[in-house]
Amino acid sequence: SRIHERNISDLSFITASHIEELYLDNNRIGNAGLHHLLTLLMNNQCLKRLSIRNNDIGDTGALLLVDFLRRISEFLPYRTQLSLEVVDMRNNSLFKPESSKAVQTLSDSPRVLFTYPQ
Repeated sequence: SRIHERNISDLSFITASHIEELYLDNNRIGNAGLHHLLTLLMNNQCLKRLSIRNNDIGDTGALLLVDFLRRISEFLPYRTQLSLEVVDMRNNSLFKPESSKAVQTLSDSPRVLFTYPQ
């Protein structure tokens, strides 16, 4: 069964889990589902790799992801660690140049490697 924006809440177990890698490739998460997923991940301190390739995530979702990464960076002094190292969002639907540019600005970070559509 595929995960889509209406059933992403079924993943609520990841909030407090010890999952280090989460691969949600080739689903239909979309922008709304990504928003819910990122809310669930806000307090997860173990995740090192998030792969959300080919999920109908568009420009809005890319900007949500950028905002999420900025927010967890702001909370870094209050967290024991920030382990997220890789976010792979290739093969999604980014069309606006400003979305790709926003994602690219974070690609210089040593702790997060973005892979994004060319």
